[in-house]
Amino acid sequence: MDTQLLNLTSLITSAVQSLISTGHPILSLNSVDSTPFDSSGPESLSPEVIQAITTIEAACAQLVYTVSNPGSTLLTKALAHNESACLAVVTNAKIADLLANEPEGIPVGDLAGRAGFEDADKLGRIMRLLATRHVFREVAPGVFANNRLSKKLVSSDPTSDIVSLLTNESLLASAYLHESVTQEGQEIPFKRATGHAFFDYYKTVGSTFVDHYEDINLIANQDKGKKQGERFPRAMIGWGDITGKGFLQKVYPWSSLPSDVKVCDIGGGNGHVTMGLMRAHPHLKVVLQDQPQVIEQAKVFWQQHHPDAVHTERIAYVPFDFFKDPAAPGCDVYYIRSILRDWPDAESLLILQNVRKSMSPSSRLIIHDTVLRPSTTGSAPPPLLPNWGAAKARTYELDMTMMNLLGAKARTLDEFKTLCDKANLRFERIYEAGETDLVDTALVACASQSLPSTSTIPIVMPPFAFIASAILSLSTWPSDNIEDCQYYGCNGQLSGVHVPGILLAFVWCMSISSTSDAHPLTPLLTVVLLVAVLLSWRYFSKTIHVPPIKPFIWERPSDLESEALHEKNLKLPAFHSPSGSD
Repeated sequence: MDTQLLNLTSLITSAVQSLISTGHPILSLNSVDSTPFDSSGPESLSPEVIQAITTIEAACAQLVYTVSNPGSTLLTKALAHNESACLAVVTNAKIADLLANEPEGIPVGDLAGRAGFEDADKLGRIMRLLATRHVFREVAPGVFANNRLSKKLVSSDPTSDIVSLLTNESLLASAYLHESVTQEGQEIPFKRATGHAFFDYYKTVGSTFVDHYEDINLIANQDKGKKQGERFPRAMIGWGDITGKGFLQKVYPWSSLPSDVKVCDIGGGNGHVTMGLMRAHPHLKVVLQDQPQVIEQAKVFWQQHHPDAVHTERIAYVPFDFFKDPAAPGCDVYYIRSILRDWPDAESLLILQNVRKSMSPSSRLIIHDTVLRPSTTGSAPPPLLPNWGAAKARTYELDMTMMNLLGAKARTLDEFKTLCDKANLRFERIYEAGETDLVDTALVACASQSLPSTSTIPIVMPPFAFIASAILSLSTWPSDNIEDCQYYGCNGQLSGVHVPGILLAFVWCMSISSTSDAHPLTPLLTVVLLVAVLLSWRYFSKTIHVPPIKPFIWERPSDLESEALHEKNLKLPAFHSPSGSD
């Protein structure tokens, strides 16, 4: 155990020294000044800085859990919901906004009055817990000011919107997780809590409370639902800012693509992610797709924030429903960000199938989403958990959030591969992109024909396909037998039956190439082996009698043609039955 403690402290010391050596600015928590890191995402940092910060986060947490009493650690974890509830109070009341220009702080009595609280004592206790957790600063007893963390809670920062969503709707749903797992029906926790599916909640939140409150509260609750609905797209921007949406511009080889490549942003909201992509790679064009009302908001957003793209027609808007409509045709890259984790497998498969319908053999689909790793695998140095433990815990917290709010999930790479395989999409590679990843996929050959996958129908796997193809062709191969000439043709002449058999064999061989796990040379090798067997069969059939396999007779020669064929083959040996009788 002493060795483990020393190893953990060594990792921390080494990472801190590495961080200092990079010149990365580190300010006190009490400061309200901002560094580039505070105002931009992790994609702006060098790999060395990211590695150092990740190591410090993982090692410090593991060190604390190692030296602390287990009961104390578990009690601290069980009480964590109180901090979330307090964050909900201060974000809803915009406390950080009220403290924005008050470096000396504001007494809690005055702060409560400005925020509309009748009980200053309750607000003071909430603020004190948060200050103890380094959110806000208590500059004197009962006097509070902003610090580096609380400054991110001002209402103009999208961080406040994602914090508000997680500490309101998500926290409410999490209280019903146990019931949804253990009770009959396994209803989604959020629906148990509110009576509504998540995306319907913003439209109908007023009616949610009618059974519990007087009707006078209905208008107020409808206004609450409207505000929460408007907050959602801003919350998604905040999540992307924190988790590194800008990695999209860096890790994928966009610069290697030709000019005027079209990127279709599936369910892209206002298109802020692909707008950043276009700024970094101006040779790209964007086709933005979402529901009609969202597209109308996006038009205003692009006109305000990237008018050049609008004027040069490098942005196009195509409203659609990704459950009902195919994606926009003619695009080179289809891009789905943070969509599939919102839906269970059946709905996610439908989305992918609607995208696949519009893809060409040369187009790609990039899935930008959280990819979960088992805690037993990863690249972290020992004694850290291989998956970096606490430093990467947020991705697993997201998985729980999807379960609680939507009955959906974040997926492992194998689960993404399985989903793509069902949609006839071939996995190419994964690009690590901060807390999310880019799963690069391509169209499976002949996917539009819905050819079977080797994972579901083994008979199209080599060598089964080869054997089946050989049987198909041999069943229609010309016979030297005089009595069979009328059905099969003689002396190597092809009859009407033979040609379809060869074509069927060829199509069967080619179907192998449509499977996601077939080697690219498999069809060619199968055809070569098939020809070799046919030639061998033909050679041995001249010296050894092999009774032909008579399939359906698709074309039978006339009696006159049969007589001519008979005369032509008079010199051939007489047919002997297998029993030896003439």
